[in-house]
Amino acid sequence: MAVFPCDWANHRYPGPQRSAYVVSVFGTDIETSKLRLCSRHYTEFANTASAVLAHVDEDSQPDSSCTKCGKDKQFAIYVKLFDLKQEPDYFAADVCASCWQALRTQLKVVNGHVMPSMASRTP
Repeated sequence: MAVFPCDWANHRYPGPQRSAYVVSVFGTDIETSKLRLCSRHYTEFANTASAVLAHVDEDSQPDSSCTKCGKDKQFAIYVKLFDLKQEPDYFAADVCASCWQALRTQLKVVNGHVMPSMASRTP
C-alpha cells in the first residue's frame, strides 16, 4: 500500500490517489499543475471547481469576457478531475488576471506540482 501526500491540506494518506489537473492559458503560455488528493479533499476540490467554474460538455463555448467580473479576459483556466475508476470530469472559465489569481487560490493550485511543459523537454 502506498502513502501519498495530499496537496489540498498538508497530510499523508494511505490508499488510492485521486488527481486534479489545472491548466492555465495566457496567450501562448501554458502552465499545468497536478494535485494529488485524498478521498475527502478530492470531494472538496470537486465541489469548489463545480461552484467556481463552468462544467464543460459538447455544447460549451468560450466567453469573450471574464466570466466572474466582466472585464477583458486574459486567462483561461481548465480543470480535469480523475476519481477512482470514473471517466474524467472537465470544468473551465475565461477570466481576467485578478479573477485568475483568486481562482488559483480557491483551487489551491499553488499547493500542487507544476508539470514540465512539452517545450522544455529534450528528445
